[in-house]
Amino acid sequence: GRMMRSPIRVDDPSGESWNMAKADFVINSVLLFSYVATQKGDQVGLLVFADQVQTYIPPKAGRAHFQQLLEAMYALESQPVEADYGPALDFLRAQLKKRALVVLFTDLSGLRAGEMLMKRVPALRPRHLPLVVTIRDPALDSEAHADLLDSGAAYRRAVAQEMIDERRVLLDTLESAGVLTLDVDAEHLTMAVVNRYLELKSRL
Repeated sequence: GRMMRSPIRVDDPSGESWNMAKADFVINSVLLFSYVATQKGDQVGLLVFADQVQTYIPPKAGRAHFQQLLEAMYALESQPVEADYGPALDFLRAQLKKRALVVLFTDLSGLRAGEMLMKRVPALRPRHLPLVVTIRDPALDSEAHADLLDSGAAYRRAVAQEMIDERRVLLDTLESAGVLTLDVDAEHLTMAVVNRYLELKSRL
């Protein structure tokens, strides 16, 4: 959806900085996550959606299948529409017959998106194990802890803190419904997802 187009500032240790779309962080994470899972012998599938399902690749194993996933992810483009979780998750439930770890990458922006997640994602259980991965914007955290130099800074700080609090309530609600969550800043997204996958796999 369109919120995945929003940029996040990346600060390089060398002092350089640039903006990178949230969708690009997700693409990098999905590719490495898929590669590691394939190397571990697991089957991996892919569902891409915005306001409707755009791409679905059923879970399979092997290098040839990973190449198919790779090509699909490189062709991915975010759409200028609101993401609609309902039809996408209904489609996924109809397609997935075997128990699976379902990793959902989301921006988690907007009240409607949160309500839809709380309504639809828990329904994946108990057949599947859902993991909702949300992308934190470091700028939001910085704004929530900024010095109150003027009234404008105070207002921005209050709004940022309210957004963070709403996010935490939503994630806590999902977890109470048996949904796993991972809330991580964009720069550490890839390794956090891979590590959570390895942690869950070690429990099996």
